[in-house]
Parts: sequence; structure tokens; C-alpha cells
Amino acid sequence: MITQKVRPDNGSREGKWVALTIAGILAISTLLLPYHQTESEHTEALAHQVLITDLEQEELAMIAELKLAHEEIRDLHIDEGQWPEISELEEFWVAPFVKDQS
Repeated sequence: MITQKVRPDNGSREGKWVALTIAGILAISTLLLPYHQTESEHTEALAHQVLITDLEQEELAMIAELKLAHEEIRDLHIDEGQWPEISELEEFWVAPFVKDQS
């Protein structure tokens, strides 16, 4: 009678190869990532332009209000078919057309 030892296959060898493959892919991609970036042209601001990073908080708030006013005015134009008057904008409390403390 011949006896033979058979080891159970618990997948440890395959798991090690998968982990090594993943580590290799991550290492190669980490090394090659800087070479895969596109170069963007950095244009300087003209004399009449201002960078948004140079604005103060109050100016940024005014820009946000103007963007919202643009949306409101456009929606009123679409709904009514004509551009609203300033008095209508004051009635609808659309900033910056409202005369209040702020």
C-alpha cells in the first residue's frame, strides 16, 4: 500500500501573487503618474481683469448675489416673455435691487 500526503489548498500562494501584482501595479502607476499629466498654459490676468482669489469676502458675496439675480431675471424672462422692470425686481426681493439695510 502506497500512502501519499496531500496538502490542503487554502489559496495562500494565489493570494500572495494577487497581492504582489496589485502592489506592483500601484508602484508602477505611482512612478509614471507625473509623466502622464497634461501641461496647461497659465495665462496672466490682463490689466482690467482681477483674479477671484484676490477678492475680499464682501466682493465674493456680491458676485454670488449677482449670479442668483441673473438666474432669477432669466427665469422671469422665460415665464413672462419679457424682461422684468427694476420695480418688479424690487417687489420680488431680488438682490441687489432691494433697498434695505444690507
